Amino acid sequence: VVDIVVKPSGPVRVGSDTDSDIRIGLGGAGANTAIHLARQGVPTRFIGAVGDDALGRIVEAALDEPNLTAAVEKMPAAPTGAIAIFVDECGQRTMFPQRGANKPVDAELVARQWPRRLSALFVSGYALFEETTREAARLAMARARAAGAPIALDPASYANILDVGVERFLEWCRPAEILLPNRDEAAILSGGATTPEEALKRLGRVFPTVVVKVDRDGAVAKAGGETVRMPPPDVPVVDTTGAGDAFNAGF
Repeated sequence: VVDIVVKPSGPVRVGSDTDSDIRIGLGGAGANTAIHLARQGVPTRFIGAVGDDALGRIVEAALDEPNLTAAVEKMPAAPTGAIAIFVDECGQRTMFPQRGANKPVDAELVARQWPRRLSALFVSGYALFEETTREAARLAMARARAAGAPIALDPASYANILDVGVERFLEWCRPAEILLPNRDEAAILSGGATTPEEALKRLGRVFPTVVVKVDRDGAVAKAGGETVRMPPPDVPVVDTTGAGDAFNAGF
C-alpha cells in the first residue's frame, strides 16, 4: 500500500486549515518487513498486488531494492491500496486504510508467485481479516509448514481482531511458530492479560515463540522456559509508523 502520512505542526483546527508535514511512501506490514529484511542482506520475496494507477507505480518503484524480488501483480479493476495516517504530537498514529487491490489477492495468486525455495515465511495479520486473502495466507502457511520453514505472524490490528473475534483469529494464527504482537494485540489475544509478561505466559501455551512489542518500554520475549526483556534504543520519537515492521525484520 501507499502511506500518506499527515503530521500537523500544531493543534488541529477542525473545519479549517492546519499547517502540516505530509509525506507519501511505501507502506503495508508485509512490504515494510520485506524491505527491512532485504536491507539486512536477506534475499526476500514479497507477494502482493497493486492497481494499474499512479499509486501502483509508487509502490513498484519503492520495491525496487537489492535482495528483494517483488512478485507483484496488477489488478486493473481496483485502486492500489492506500492508508491515510494521522500522526499526533506524541508520534502516535491513527490509520484510515483503503484495501483496494489487496482485497482480491487470493490463493491462486500466491500459488503462481510462490518461490522455488523457502527458508522462512512472514505473514501480516491483515491478510487474515478478509476471506479471500485469508485463504491466500492459509495456503502460504500450509506450504511453509510442508517445507519445514518457520512462520512468523504479526497480528497487525487489535480493532480488526475484535471485529472478527479473538478465538477465530487465534485459530487462523495457529500454524505460526513466532507471534509478534504489540502491547494492545497481546492483551486482547491473551484474554485480557494486564501485563506483557502475563500475555507471554498465556500466548506461550499456543505459540513456541512470542515477542511483545511494548513501544517505549522496548520488547519482551518468551521461548520455551526463557523470558527476555530488552530496553528500547534511546532515540527521539518522530513517527511510529512502521516501527513494528522494522522490529519484525530485525528479530
